[in-house]
Amino acid sequence: MLINEIKHDPLDSGLEFAEIVSDFDMLLHVEYPVLYVGKNIYGSRIIGSFIEEDEDDLTVLHYVHFIIKNIDYLDFVAGRISYRDIFEVAKTAFLIKKDLASAATQSVSLINADNIPKDYFPHRKSFYPKKKKTSSLSYKISLEGGIADSYHALSKDLLEIQAACSDMLFETINKLPELDLEVSIFQSALTEGSVQMNFEVSIVPNKSDLFFHESPFAAYQNYIIEYIIKTLHIEAVELYSAETIPPLFQSLVDKAKQVYTDLGIAVDNENLQQTIKDCVHNTASNIVRASSSIGISYDSLSFTSITSQNSTELIAEVTDSSKAELAQTVSIIDDMLTEDDDSITDDEPKDYKVYIYNLNTKTRNGTGIIVAENGDVSEPRISITGSEALEETKFTESLYTHRIIDVKAIGTTKNGRIKRLVIEF
Repeated sequence: MLINEIKHDPLDSGLEFAEIVSDFDMLLHVEYPVLYVGKNIYGSRIIGSFIEEDEDDLTVLHYVHFIIKNIDYLDFVAGRISYRDIFEVAKTAFLIKKDLASAATQSVSLINADNIPKDYFPHRKSFYPKKKKTSSLSYKISLEGGIADSYHALSKDLLEIQAACSDMLFETINKLPELDLEVSIFQSALTEGSVQMNFEVSIVPNKSDLFFHESPFAAYQNYIIEYIIKTLHIEAVELYSAETIPPLFQSLVDKAKQVYTDLGIAVDNENLQQTIKDCVHNTASNIVRASSSIGISYDSLSFTSITSQNSTELIAEVTDSSKAELAQTVSIIDDMLTEDDDSITDDEPKDYKVYIYNLNTKTRNGTGIIVAENGDVSEPRISITGSEALEETKFTESLYTHRIIDVKAIGTTKNGRIKRLVIEF
């Protein structure tokens, strides 16, 4: 067997790092488990797969386990990376010997992932297998990294997260128009051995409805959390400054429409869109509020949905960098929504000369300098529309070479100074 050629060190201690003890989810199964995920006792995510049967003892199966970051797991689930990619970037892995009949672990060995023979590598198109899961309104919201690794959290942090997440889960459902619902948020005790908060959303129609069910609400609520954390920074300026509806926000609206379709209730499309825009703004603010301690005492805050099959599905994760990104996005939306009567916004794009001295190419937001003919200096917040990459464009040229560039933009002016530029690209 090729597996015998792998240099490995059997572990007498530390087995808990390699073994899945919670959140087990079978992704592929033939006669025995082929591909699966879960978490070890420390809450680290593990992905494991079958390698081969033992030549000397057919009752023994060999598996490989990798500990992966949540962000890599999300990329795997979304189809942005394959299982092959995980093999290729891993530094260490665990070889697991299991009994075929009982699935009990017989031994665990730590190996250098570079020593795994290429014959064991999965196909380059070994992407996450699509499985039909029925969403539920049960959630795990977990602190990870920092002091959470020793199962500790500051009381003030937990209280802030609990309050913000309760508000978030309540408002995303309760604000939907034309529905007569009683929405309640229940929270169970922290899971033993982790810094994990469990929430349950209860939705009860105030009028008896034989055909009422919660599944479409769960699909909508899960997607709004995912949209805000992963996508809002890309579409925020277009969403809150233009009459057009960005494509991914439209997908969110469609999820909400499905709720009304399933309940047989008519809803005004324009009213629904505006309600969800308001809800996205408020929910984003609550997520920023919930993640205020990320990057200080903890590394990340993860949002996980518990499916009706009692398996789990990671929705999204807030890290220190994505928290800053979302906080900046919320600040921009706040500014756009609070522009007063003294502000004047261009009716159509105009020509501007601007020097961009701060620019996040991922969020497409930044700050610039505009010098008027009379010498007045404005430092507007800048947002660049579109989805085309900004690297090696005139915008980054201005950033790196300190040059003034010509742009087409819709400007907002207050007291003679330009406060905002929405640049066309």
